[in-house]
Amino acid sequence: MARFWNQGLHQHNYFSYNVDISVEEKEDDNPIEVDNFGNLRAITREFLQNCPFHADELDSTTHNLYANTVDKHFTDSYLNVILETHMDVDQSSGVFLTEKTFKPIKHCQPFVIIGAAGSIQQLRNMGYRTFDHVIDHSYDQIENTTERWDRACLEVERLSTTDLHQIYIQCRDDLLWNQELFMSSKIDRLSILLNKIQQSCKTS
Repeated sequence: MARFWNQGLHQHNYFSYNVDISVEEKEDDNPIEVDNFGNLRAITREFLQNCPFHADELDSTTHNLYANTVDKHFTDSYLNVILETHMDVDQSSGVFLTEKTFKPIKHCQPFVIIGAAGSIQQLRNMGYRTFDHVIDHSYDQIENTTERWDRACLEVERLSTTDLHQIYIQCRDDLLWNQELFMSSKIDRLSILLNKIQQSCKTS
């Protein structure tokens, strides 16, 4: 967020960051090697001093109600930059997708995911389309967290210089496909999960 803010990408966008943290408290937990990027550490401190940034009037409690959405964030925006909960999922090499990813899918938005490696591929495996004709998701394959983060940020920065209206139009069919898939019944997936749980119980 600090990187985008430093480039002015928060202007004319819905941009929020309202968590009060200090860089010092999170340095050991930060999976991004910030000192590989010039003065990013100093920029981050300056960014935090300018926080919070609010894209709406909701409080933190309301933001954490997962079913809650602010309509204009989806009806008045061409691209969703998803900052997922985990970048490295506690070094497990796993994928962790939350409502942050599925809200733009439900509301017909193209997206870039700043998250764990394989997040985009997991969506493809689930049948979702990822707009590969206009968005370069090659960052998703990079295992090194810092390199993946940098590549994803570069793609967001590139997209910010394009005609997002035209990109949105080119994505229309895939957006509608994704929305329909999201809204469809999940009974088959739930049945598979239930069977796996039952098999696991029998063998343990």
